Amino acid sequence: MSIQIRSFNQQEDFSLVSSFLVETYQPGDLLTNWLQPRWEYMYFHPFTEALDLSKIGIAEDDGKIVGVVHFEHAEWQVFFQIRPGYEYIKTILFDYAEENFRGITENTERSIRAIYINDFDADLIAIAKVHGYQIWTELGESMSKYLLNKPTPELRLPDG
Repeated sequence: MSIQIRSFNQQEDFSLVSSFLVETYQPGDLLTNWLQPRWEYMYFHPFTEALDLSKIGIAEDDGKIVGVVHFEHAEWQVFFQIRPGYEYIKTILFDYAEENFRGITENTERSIRAIYINDFDADLIAIAKVHGYQIWTELGESMSKYLLNKPTPELRLPDG
């Protein structure tokens, strides 16, 4: 297996990444990757019009997407999406992020990079610590899910 990282191609890769996110979603998981609608929201958001989307990195194994490293509304925000079974590419994606993402924040006016890491991703947390990153709770991020652990009541609509 030889993992290659290439630049995002706007003409071809939006739908490929969308399919990757749908394929890697596992009901009941910890939401390790973004849900596809969030990717669509990011991609078409007006804030991304001024950003260089070719900086997004696509990790492939023999032509199959196994990881994506990208920003959301600013190039200093870094997110990782990884196909289950390919967790070993986290270092490769992290190195790509360090080489390609950085920006000026509005609130601090400093050049920074914020790596968004799930609380349960001990491997990525360890990689970030080795690279000198610190946890900054002011830029926390959360995704939530609503558990339906009881039967849903039957709903009856009025006629018409």
